[in-house]
Amino acid sequence: MKAAQNLFGIILFSVFAAVIAASTKKIFHLSPESGEKLVEGIIKCIAKLNFDPSLINLIKEGKYLEDERLIKAIICMNVDSGVGTADGRLNVDAVMERIFSNNAEIRKGLICCEKEYDGTPVGNLRGTLTCLKETLPFKIRM
Repeated sequence: MKAAQNLFGIILFSVFAAVIAASTKKIFHLSPESGEKLVEGIIKCIAKLNFDPSLINLIKEGKYLEDERLIKAIICMNVDSGVGTADGRLNVDAVMERIFSNNAEIRKGLICCEKEYDGTPVGNLRGTLTCLKETLPFKIRM
């Protein structure tokens, strides 16, 4: 009986340790130059698409996947900067060169996640970003 309680305690501890480890991802910070270019590009596209300028706040809050208008602005920025296409797909080589300084872990994640999801531009980019969020061993911050 005591052995079973000890085993249960070990299993319970292991589950909690795994949950804590999974929720404490490291942070990868973009270079100030890359972050600034991304924000400027998204702000320009929000204006170009006549969207509410306060949408930029969703990025600061980490809620960039929740509003379709913001995803459309990100697609616009990707197209304008040459790192993506109008169908919501990303050019992995351009993204790596211009934004992530050829970080091997991000490249691996992009190659794994960059694909067609539901055939719509918003769905494709949302799918790629969601996959990266789940796949990468760290969070990306500006």
